[in-house]
Amino acid sequence: LESTVLCGGRDGIVRVWSLRQHPPKLEGGHKSGGSIRSLCCLDGDGSSLKAVSSDGLQVDYWDVGRAATIERRAFEKRSIVDLCPVALGYGPGGAFEAGRCARQLVVLGERVLSVVDARGPPTLTAAEWPLSFSGDREVVESSSPLGERVVSPVNARATSCCCSPDGAWVATASDQGHIVVTDRRAGRYRTSFRAHGAGVVCVKAASRHEIFTVASDGSAALWRLTGSIPKPVCVLRGLPNYGSGLRSSNVSINACMKPKPALQVLVARGHKAVSLALPLGKSTPLNPIDCSRRLFVDVHGQRIPRGHLNVEACASLPARRVVL
Repeated sequence: LESTVLCGGRDGIVRVWSLRQHPPKLEGGHKSGGSIRSLCCLDGDGSSLKAVSSDGLQVDYWDVGRAATIERRAFEKRSIVDLCPVALGYGPGGAFEAGRCARQLVVLGERVLSVVDARGPPTLTAAEWPLSFSGDREVVESSSPLGERVVSPVNARATSCCCSPDGAWVATASDQGHIVVTDRRAGRYRTSFRAHGAGVVCVKAASRHEIFTVASDGSAALWRLTGSIPKPVCVLRGLPNYGSGLRSSNVSINACMKPKPALQVLVARGHKAVSLALPLGKSTPLNPIDCSRRLFVDVHGQRIPRGHLNVEACASLPARRVVL
């Protein structure tokens, strides 16, 4: 819902804010374990908004309107790194219930990828794959245009995941700069490649055949997955990575089809932000872009200095609005 924003805190509470008025109004909250590490929304059953949150140890599927838990699933001996919803369709485990209430969820651990039904029994897992990042058993040198570095990714750990708009594949990122793309329906790996010289903090699906990756060194890239070897369509440098560095919550993207297919990118961290549009569907690489970091201004048009603003998360809304 465009008028509702969910915000997860370190106190384990997910707060529900209404954007129908200014300033935003706090409408409720839901206690979801420890410090919130991952949060996303599902369409629910059409009657109310559903959400999924995780504190790294368990996944909580709950009703936003009633602030009540529907199902809580614990993953023993596993740290949950990230989670993301899967589009409707067929996949491992067979066809799920028809209608808007059928939803699958990707749950990412440090070395394993699971697909579960958000409304299914807590003990049921539709599919599960161990993650093997590129070059796991040897010292490799990055062939990425975003930095050369010799690393031993034997200890690589997953950091972020995303699912394609049609639910066909799942992309997983590692703290050593790797990307692994898994075919969700066939249950096999599509490709594995090294995307960055630094660890990847965020991977997001830009289209059915493109992903957007952001690294901890402030670089980013739009990758095209068609062909035998994924290729970078556009490389960004100079993203704001103040304080403890960039995280997945600092990145927001929206794909727009009119007037031309483009990816609207917003990256905000600390007291600065970068906003730009990248063309989608291109096969010819573009020239690298050095990003211009912008300062925020207050209601009087004055720049907000460092120390007066510390953006930890952002989200793009319609009508060129932003939630920080």
